[in-house]
Amino acid sequence: MNTLPLVLFLYGSVFFLISLRIQKICIVDVAWALGFLVVMTHSFFVSSFSTYPPAYFILFFMVAIWSLRLGSYLFFRMIHKPDVWRYLELKKEWGKNWKIHTYLKIFIFQNFLLFLCSSTLWYGSSFFKTLLDYFTDFRFSPLVFWFFT
Repeated sequence: MNTLPLVLFLYGSVFFLISLRIQKICIVDVAWALGFLVVMTHSFFVSSFSTYPPAYFILFFMVAIWSLRLGSYLFFRMIHKPDVWRYLELKKEWGKNWKIHTYLKIFIFQNFLLFLCSSTLWYGSSFFKTLLDYFTDFRFSPLVFWFFT
């Protein structure tokens, strides 16, 4: 059974609670960036440790570097400024039910999109055998994704 959807659901829920505590919905942007690292870490722990080829670790570190770089940039940009205007507009539009709308339409939906977008990562990290296999079939897409971001 794939536990990744549950992990991402809990991950989104924790970040929602953090957003309530710090009163900034824009923390969801940081969660998005760090979510790719969560996906790779999850795939590492649910697979057999002895079957990892060197290419897996290349992919893992590429995703980790990208995720931590973007997450830290967004965090330090967010921490010193008020909440992003688009989230404030949505909060005003949703009125007194803004918390449930924010939770479902921003945090949970974004983690659903994270699950879809990261499917190449967990598929690629689960099935390639050698570095040559990694670059000669369609599973090179995580490398392309990383390179262009």
